[in-house]
Amino acid sequence: METSSLTVEHEKLEATIADLRETLVNDEKVCKIMKAEFAEVLKSAGKKAERRTEIVSGSPEYEDELKLIPNGRSVIVITEKGYMKRMPISNFNVQHRGGTGSSGIGNLREDDGVSHFFTCRDHDTVIVITKIGIVYRLPAYKIPVSPRSSRGTLISKLFPHMTSKVAEVLIVHESEEDEYLVIVTKRGRMKKITLSILAKISSTGSVVMALRRGDEVKTAKRSKETDNILLCSRKGLALRASLSNDMIRAQLGRRTEGVIG
Repeated sequence: METSSLTVEHEKLEATIADLRETLVNDEKVCKIMKAEFAEVLKSAGKKAERRTEIVSGSPEYEDELKLIPNGRSVIVITEKGYMKRMPISNFNVQHRGGTGSSGIGNLREDDGVSHFFTCRDHDTVIVITKIGIVYRLPAYKIPVSPRSSRGTLISKLFPHMTSKVAEVLIVHESEEDEYLVIVTKRGRMKKITLSILAKISSTGSVVMALRRGDEVKTAKRSKETDNILLCSRKGLALRASLSNDMIRAQLGRRTEGVIG
């Protein structure tokens, strides 16, 4: 008697398992079950019941989001054609003399090359300055991780509003936002702003320097009040100035032109 009851129970379980497996691969059947369950919920809750949850687009923002993300060390590479990628530094082994090196980016076209290469912590902020004077910022951990054989992600996908080529990329630690950012243009204009201003920049970017027609951002560097700046021209002329000079005072307005270097 016990054997027969166990056999019947086993056959029922086998039939249930087969039915569930068939359901998992049948989208139409899954939709019917979901509709039936939603109808049952609506019937028990009532049509006039208020929604207890809110449906929003995009990823949720957590106040303590950084606590959920390991602060690992990464390598970030940007190419001349606008590809950007992040790789854990553990992907690269220490090599001794005679080593052939490791490929850091693959599938590059012949007319493309690496324009920016640096290491950072995943909790650091990546500051991207374009040639037309617009600045974008993005937490390093939001740059997609790619294998060494990949070209990475188009930077225009990370910054959808970017319409110009990258002039400079900087890494900012949270404890370093009391420093300055010195921007120099092709025609020799220079501007100094505090890094704390960049903390308010949205994902759509913000103009950080007004440019005259025909001019563009050439480079940008982090600095301190006690630093000196050295500007060199193509004709071999050089100018050294202290950043504490009153003529190079920090300008609060983002749309100012700066001073002539």
